[in-house]
Amino acid sequence: MRKAYCLFAACLCAVFSLHAAEYNGDPAKVPYAAPGTKVLSVLDFGAKCDGVTDDTAAIQRALDAARGIDGVRPNGKLVNGGTGRCAFSIYFPAKKGGFYKVTDTLKIDGTYGIVIYGDGANIDRGLDRSGAVIRWYGDKQKPVFQVRGGTDYVSNPNFMITFRDLTISGSPENITYGKPLPKKMALSGIHFGPIEGEKPENVLVRNALIENVRITNCRFGIYSGNIYNKNTDNATVNLLTSLIAHNAQAGVVWGTGNAILNVVGCHFTNNGEHKFQKDRYSGAVSANVHLQAGYIDLVSYTSAGFAVDADIYQGAGRLAVTNAWSDTSGYFLYQAGVSNNEGAYHNTMLSGIRHYAANKHFFANTKNSVRLVCPGMVISGSLFYGNVVIDSGLSGRPVLMGVNFVRKDATVIGTGVQVQRSAVILGTQGNFGQIFIGGTDKGVKPGSRGVVTGVVVRGDNPAAFQVLGGNNSSTGMTLLTRTDDANGEQSILINAYKQGTRYFPLQAGKMVWKINFGGTAGIRLTGYNPKGKSAPFSEGDFKDFGGWRGAPHPACRDEVLFVPPKRDVRPGFDSGNFWEGAIYYDTTQKKLKLNVGGKNWVNLNQ
Repeated sequence: MRKAYCLFAACLCAVFSLHAAEYNGDPAKVPYAAPGTKVLSVLDFGAKCDGVTDDTAAIQRALDAARGIDGVRPNGKLVNGGTGRCAFSIYFPAKKGGFYKVTDTLKIDGTYGIVIYGDGANIDRGLDRSGAVIRWYGDKQKPVFQVRGGTDYVSNPNFMITFRDLTISGSPENITYGKPLPKKMALSGIHFGPIEGEKPENVLVRNALIENVRITNCRFGIYSGNIYNKNTDNATVNLLTSLIAHNAQAGVVWGTGNAILNVVGCHFTNNGEHKFQKDRYSGAVSANVHLQAGYIDLVSYTSAGFAVDADIYQGAGRLAVTNAWSDTSGYFLYQAGVSNNEGAYHNTMLSGIRHYAANKHFFANTKNSVRLVCPGMVISGSLFYGNVVIDSGLSGRPVLMGVNFVRKDATVIGTGVQVQRSAVILGTQGNFGQIFIGGTDKGVKPGSRGVVTGVVVRGDNPAAFQVLGGNNSSTGMTLLTRTDDANGEQSILINAYKQGTRYFPLQAGKMVWKINFGGTAGIRLTGYNPKGKSAPFSEGDFKDFGGWRGAPHPACRDEVLFVPPKRDVRPGFDSGNFWEGAIYYDTTQKKLKLNVGGKNWVNLNQ
């Protein structure tokens, strides 16, 4: 085994010696690599990786060689069809105690199929002084790597760009929360799009891969956008199993055009811990992930730290997060807006989220976990430490299914729950366990305690049901449910909630109904008319509207009896034959009354 390894190492050294011999010690004389080249080391192009030598020019020679001569003719026109294109893999060997020092942006422009890789991301612990580390020493705030590829000017589109097994550090110093930012700090680790001062251009990148890469100590870890409001068509960029950490304003800023980012199995930590003013690159937002536009899908996402605004901040675009473990304080998601397509909003979907700051020092800052403001948002199967705030008003209609809260006083709050008519909450455990298809009067706070699980009603004060339109008009409802214990005293409230022994109407202009369940007492319907008042009322204010009573003996449960409502005066007459066929028991006359049309009631007993 040892002999085989030594033989492999000898062959590998021979390959690199051959490359160096081909260039005769002067790689600048070679415009592009020979056809069939598979791998070239940046050392072959003059890089030293000693942490002292400026390796910028040498690395750029390697990137230009991978691009080939399919670029620009002397007249400035693009070459159609392309000749001499020769993409290959560029290897960044690690040197003990060394790193690649760069002072200007490394540009990838019009390159097909390039693979940029090293000996592993952060292979030695400490201050990134070992391993395949590329470290920024530039005086100006610019990207370390910039992927261009425009369609308007001299650049050609980029296809199949890969970064793998590297550490990209944006500063000689580590960025630390609460301390001043370093004087030398890169704008971004990997930048898709133009930067300020360059000619405006569209940017076209097809299928980029960033895998097992550590990006740290930049203003933005990864940036996609176009500060000139032109298109940035990055479909699709895949970020896999990478560590994005200690970037001052954001781990990722994503936006403009048809930019699609898939993040799978990545960890974001301590990004966005510094506050910045708005400029051409970003609003005044600091977060682990900042979605300005485009699409982001986060899968198996983990995060930590204290972001100024949120773990994930959504200004526009479309967002989906599936299975996330977040130890960030403050908001997990703060939604300021979403994008729409010809008037139809894109959904934001959260599924399988656990947001629970493990550091107790930050608990006071985790009042709210999620804020939603736009129509059609969905949260399912999630656990939050803070409130879910629905500030959507009439147009919101978010759906929450299986959302539970760690903090005892946390719940679903906001205009979409307490003021307007928008939330649908299913199977949510917490202080408020209602299903709202509709909402409440302005200023009325629902307060019923209980748990709703699908159509199963549990608890001694079960949940409130309400079916109302946005203009307070009633709509139809079919209620299919059961109680946990048919022999217990249970009830379902419609348009009201209960606190202690008092009831509160959710809308003073609508009837309050209660369906009572209770063993041999059967099913009874009672009602209360608030008559325009929201004042509390008691159990005795409900009037009986009849129901079904089961036989008292368990063996006779299939024998039921209809029990008519009891009244001391006959029902009021509206018009026509509204009451025809109705019956009630007159408690004053002790007679059972039947309506035979209009105001005509007859006795059914003597």
